[in-house]
Amino acid sequence: MSSIFGDFTTNIINRIKQAIPAQITVAQDLGQLEQFDPVTGPKITLPCVLIDLKQLTWEDLADNIQLGHGSLQVRIGIDPDVSTVVQYYDLLQQVHQCLQGSREEASSGLHRRNNNTERRNNKYCVKVMRYEFTIRDTLTEKEKINVAIPVPVVNKL
Repeated sequence: MSSIFGDFTTNIINRIKQAIPAQITVAQDLGQLEQFDPVTGPKITLPCVLIDLKQLTWEDLADNIQLGHGSLQVRIGIDPDVSTVVQYYDLLQQVHQCLQGSREEASSGLHRRNNNTERRNNKYCVKVMRYEFTIRDTLTEKEKINVAIPVPVVNKL
């Protein structure tokens, strides 16, 4: 059995890794930027690009298929003592260029809808971008059985 979310997320992570030439951590967002040591900083190498699926809502289609509407959240974290403003915005643009309009199997294209900067209690900068998309879940589709239609017999008199 396959997971549409696992495949979708893995494909997005690989797409970003291929588009960004530098050594940047790209992963699913599991709260790495919040795991913080006061001396050493975040428990992740910066700069980083972290992705997560957010706010999925579902509608039912025929044959037990569902269509999900949601957003892909992309968090880009940097250490301002190491990265310049230009490098920060170049990274934002590179990520956007590889995601905007891109399609994964069973999904519509990704379309950026907003950007925001997180307010943090430390020196690290985190930019958040959200992309809307739809995704089709066919894993619960009802199995169809094809039944041959009999050929009608016409009696001749």
